[in-house]
Amino acid sequence: MRRIRNSLLFLVLGVLPVWLSACGDSASSGSNPGNSPNYTISLSSSSITAAPGGSATTQLTLTPQNGFTGTVSLSLVSSSGAAVSGITLSPATVNVGGSNPVNQTLTVSVATGVAANTYSLKVRASSGSLTKEANLTLIVQSGPSFTISLNPTSLTATQGESRTIRLTLTRQNNFTGTVSLSLVNPPAGVTISPTSLNVGSSDVQRDLTLSTTTSTPVGQHTLTLKAASGSIERTATVTLVVNQVTTFNVNTTADTIDADPGNGQCADSNGNCSIRAAVMEANALGSSVIINIPAGTYTLTRSSSIDEQGDDLDLRTTITLRGADRDTTILDGNDSTRLVQVHEGRSARIENLTIQRAGNGAAVWNYGGALVMERVTLRNNRRNALYQEGWSSSTALQDVLVQSNGTESNYDGVYVSSGSLSMNNVAVTGNARSGIGAFRANLTLSNVTVSSNGDSGVVATGDFFGGSTATLLNVTVSGNGGSGVYNYGTATLLNVTVSGNGGSGVYNYGTATLTNVTVSGNGGSGIYNIGTATLTNVTVSGNSTTSSYGGGGIYNWGTLNLAFSTIVNNTAPRGGGMRIGSGTVRLKGVILANNTATGGIGPECEGSLVSNGYNLIRSNTDCSFTRDSTDILNQDPSLGSLADNGGFVQTHLPLVGSPVLDRVPASACTDLSNNPLATDARGIARPQNGGCDLGAVERN
Repeated sequence: MRRIRNSLLFLVLGVLPVWLSACGDSASSGSNPGNSPNYTISLSSSSITAAPGGSATTQLTLTPQNGFTGTVSLSLVSSSGAAVSGITLSPATVNVGGSNPVNQTLTVSVATGVAANTYSLKVRASSGSLTKEANLTLIVQSGPSFTISLNPTSLTATQGESRTIRLTLTRQNNFTGTVSLSLVNPPAGVTISPTSLNVGSSDVQRDLTLSTTTSTPVGQHTLTLKAASGSIERTATVTLVVNQVTTFNVNTTADTIDADPGNGQCADSNGNCSIRAAVMEANALGSSVIINIPAGTYTLTRSSSIDEQGDDLDLRTTITLRGADRDTTILDGNDSTRLVQVHEGRSARIENLTIQRAGNGAAVWNYGGALVMERVTLRNNRRNALYQEGWSSSTALQDVLVQSNGTESNYDGVYVSSGSLSMNNVAVTGNARSGIGAFRANLTLSNVTVSSNGDSGVVATGDFFGGSTATLLNVTVSGNGGSGVYNYGTATLLNVTVSGNGGSGVYNYGTATLTNVTVSGNGGSGIYNIGTATLTNVTVSGNSTTSSYGGGGIYNWGTLNLAFSTIVNNTAPRGGGMRIGSGTVRLKGVILANNTATGGIGPECEGSLVSNGYNLIRSNTDCSFTRDSTDILNQDPSLGSLADNGGFVQTHLPLVGSPVLDRVPASACTDLSNNPLATDARGIARPQNGGCDLGAVERN
């Protein structure tokens, strides 16, 4: 029996390996994962670097095995497998459609709030029950940034004075961009300028002006300057000590001198305080002084070989001349003398006054100073109401009327030979020559009307060494005897009406950019361009010239770029809408129609044009251009009359059924530099119905 049992045991032990071997072979041929569809992944770079708000890339290679196909989901997890906050991966999937490896660029984006650190991550690729991972190290560096400092850190000023402080901005990690500057909760009347600066490829040092007013509280103030760009904010502090301003109260209309300049008292020989005595005392003290002038007429009658004792009022320190009301407080030159001179390097304010009847010289002469005039009327002066010279000079006019000046020898209302002039809420009207003249100066006009002056409205000129810079915003130039706007420099017009002037509406000899502008009813060419002009959302309508050069709407001898503009109803002997004598003219989205050539040549245009598409030209007779497939020829644009359709300027609104409606695909609503054109001349959004309309205005 034992022998039998042993034999059976050997038999079982002998068969068992064979059976196990057979089972192993069966598993290999049937269910072994090594022969199932599968894939592997790898990354071209396992370590990448990005800054907060930025991104970095690496390339994923997914290699299919055993016939794997399908969609693989991609995600980014931490080394522990948890989700990652603020760090994202794109794309989220990759498709495998064959046996070849698939290469996919992966973008890892880092949110602005992610801290600088080294992050151990994994790229996870999942499809059904299959999951593969590849290690990825992300180094988040501190993003581009900057630091700021101020020097000095302590300043003293009297109420109404300004002080200069040096800002140093130090770049970090190649920061570039625009940085806004502001004061955090400053005391009343304290301001900073400029309010922004551009940072390029190097650190910046910039002088800032801290200004106070007469209402700034006396005492010591800690000012906090904030410099911001996007999510970056930096601050620096400066101590400002404000001292009490000296005040003199005028009590006589007589033109008398101060008895003892420098004693701190405004008093003539009779103990009275005249305007001249107050100015003399202020100059002697050399500090900031406010001179309060009650209602009355103050006529300057004195002449003297000693400058301060006769003729005009010489402002040699920081002085405010403050009247009670400009209708009742009048400074009069008796048709014989200049009235006010601001001396070099000095600051002055003139408020609530009428300044009239200046004789010898401009009524107000700013010679290298900083002048502010607010709620002032300048009228009936024999020469310029305001004359400015000096590269460092600046004048700011707020709520000012400049009227009927320059009657002797034909002077401009305002003339600036250098420096800067800013105007806000100002009317310049009825002056003998041009309303505003500038030579190598910087002009900024906002909410200004320039009308009915004897010659041109605004003249910005220069010479071989440079021209003027003129910026016009919400400005109307109308009814002047010469050109509306004459530019020999760099001019930017935004929301401007130029209408009914005796000469050309806009005469450009430099570089001009017109946006949302209407030029209508002028007695010369609407636009006479010898320089470089760029027109966007511009209406040129109803202008008429008799010049043999032609070009009722536009005469061009330079470089002219027109986008989404309307040129209609203009008249000339030739080239009714436009004459191109020389140069280059490019059009996109332009309506050129219903113009008249009285001599028969080129009713719409004469010369050579370049079409960038989507133009309507009613007639191309005498017009040489290569037609784009999107251009419309020989059709009436069907426009309404020039009217107030909303916005700052008048426009020709397309009528229902007009061929110009929705003509331009949204993707092509761009100017000639391919910048998106988001609004029309009125500020209405483009497009309104899927496509943009041709011309300056979008029907809504």
